[in-house]
Parts: sequence; structure tokens; C-alpha cells
Amino acid sequence: MASAKGMNSTKNHITRRAFLSGAIAVAGGLVMLSFPDRASASEGLAAANLAPVETNFVDSLGRTVSIAKPISSVVPLGIYAQTLMETLYPGALASLAKEVPDDADDFAESGLADIVALVETGTPKANFGKDVDFAQIAALAPDMVLQAGVPRAGVAEELERVQSETSVPCVFLDISYGKLQESYRILGRLLGCEDRAEVLAAYIEDAQYRAKAAMTDGVEKLRVFYGPRVAGKKVTAGVSVQVDVMTSLGLEPVTRPYDFEGRTVDFAALAKEDPDFVILDDPSFPSLFFSCEEEVHDLWKGVRAVGEGRFAVAPALMHSVLGSAIFAQSIGMFWMGFALWPERFRESMVAELQCFYRLFYNMGKTQAYFESLIG
Repeated sequence: MASAKGMNSTKNHITRRAFLSGAIAVAGGLVMLSFPDRASASEGLAAANLAPVETNFVDSLGRTVSIAKPISSVVPLGIYAQTLMETLYPGALASLAKEVPDDADDFAESGLADIVALVETGTPKANFGKDVDFAQIAALAPDMVLQAGVPRAGVAEELERVQSETSVPCVFLDISYGKLQESYRILGRLLGCEDRAEVLAAYIEDAQYRAKAAMTDGVEKLRVFYGPRVAGKKVTAGVSVQVDVMTSLGLEPVTRPYDFEGRTVDFAALAKEDPDFVILDDPSFPSLFFSCEEEVHDLWKGVRAVGEGRFAVAPALMHSVLGSAIFAQSIGMFWMGFALWPERFRESMVAELQCFYRLFYNMGKTQAYFESLIG
């Protein structure tokens, strides 16, 4: 007999699936979920002759931050914070952490005019831990600076320094595996867009549930190497979120048991570990592999999985399906299944891509487009 705790957990999951079914029906029915209106909150305060309200907010590091609400201007530190804002409240982005000029047309198609404007005007890029320009952040006068990532030693101190130097409240949200959906809900409450945040959080929860069920249902457990960047004769091993996603899917990440997670790995070490499959997240790899100097080509072929064609390069639309925590913990999970067992996952992969981009980016790409994207 199921325990009371188990029964409650099942009930909650069914409730969330029922809630999400409406959102997916919206996505499949060509109806877009609206993004929050940046101007409405400020105009409402002005019309009522009200001042912003100070509130104390406790972030994912346990830091208490005093913030004036409503929040209508946010500087993201890093791509994780940027994608959270892109998908939840893009109109509040005051700058970009990562250049996206090649994606400007895709952002325009999805109706994210504010992001296109940022791309065109070349606003300051603020990457956390990479020469943050305090003066540029202060000049933008945002209501909040947002950092998202996996908690680690020293992050709280770094954020306190940014806050001290800019006089802008700095908030950290945890986007590690299993925490992303709750961070969406927290950010939704902070920004005043709880309904949209709940839809996106519920989708992520449901996608993880379905992806894990599909990947652990009668499929072989494989040892997989994930490398986000390729540079000449070396490749960077995967870290944190993506490695945790692989583990949750029943795969065995080559990085974890051999202690070179996040490090630059030479091909001799990778060849020695002999993974069953190699997943790369660097779009330059195909040209590097097929038209590079002979020495590097031979080194790659020395990794048996690559030499035998057992490798795949993650596709990208807006961002790589594995490169951002949001993508990796939703459609990225399905894409890993597709990369390993393409015939089994092709149909569901295309449908998942259409649903994800409609919900998160208001983008109505066709089935044929996504079939071409995944190859």
C-alpha cells in the first residue's frame, strides 16, 4: 500500500500535469502565452501616485536583499540569468550577458522586440566573474542585478562586492538540477508574473518526468562524454547541470568517475576512457573534424566512439539545447535521447521542440523546420 506521503506526492504530480495540459494545449493550438508588460507596473504606480515598495527578499544563498518593487529593469550576470529573463520577463532586460547577433531574427520572430533592441544597440555585456564593469551596471540604473547558477564557495562574497560597488540589489537563484523550476516560481513572484512562471516551471517538471521515463524504459545504459567546448587538440569536459541531467537519465557521465569534470581533456585521456558515445556542444566541431589539419583529425578518430561515428553535436535555436540550464533541463533531456536512439525519439523530439519554443519564446516554427534543425 502506498504511504500517505507517496499518495500526496502522486496527487501533486497529477495536479501539475493537469495544469500543464492546458498550457500545452495553448501551445499546440497556435495561441501564444503573453509576456509581462514592462510599462504597466510603472504606469500603474504613477497613476496611483504611489512610490515603489521596499521588500526584503531571501535568495538561494540565504542572503537577505532589500529590493524596491515593482521591478522593471534587470541586469543579468551570465547566460543562465539572461535566459531566465528572456523566457519569463524579457521586457525587463536592461542589458545582455551574452552576444546574440546571429539570433536577432529569431528573437524578432518570437516578438521579443526588447531583446532585438539590445542586440542592435550593443548594450554592455556583464558576465559574472569575467571583468564585471561596475560603472556600466551603475549607469544603467537597474532595479536589480540577477545571477543564476549552481551555488559554490565564494559566490555570496562576489555578489556582495557587485552590490557594494554598484548600489544595486543583487540576487542569486539556484538553477541546479531539480531546483530550476522553483527558481522560476521565486522569480515570478519577485517580478509579478506568477502565472507565466508557473506554466514554465510546470512544463520543466513534466518534461523531466517524461524524459526520464522514456530513457529508463528498456534502453541500454551508456557511458557518455559531454564536451561543451572544443579547442584544437583538447576538449573541455562537461560540468554541473548537464552532467546531473545525464545521471538523472540513467546515463553514466564519463567525467564524473574519472575526476576531470570541467577540466580540459586531451584526446589520449579521452581515448583511454573509451566512452560509448560523445556529445559535443560546440557548433564548430563538424568543420573542425572534417576539414581540420590531419593531425587533429587523427587525434579525434583515436577516440573510438568518434572514429566509428558515435557522436552528435547539439543543435541551437536562440541557444544550444544543452548550453543553458533551462534548455538542458527540458528539451535537452529529450535531445540526448534522440542523439543516442534517433529512431525511437525522432517524432517526440520534434513535438517537444515545437511545444518548448512556443511556451518559452512565443515562437511558431514549423514541424519541417525542427526536423531540419535536428537533422
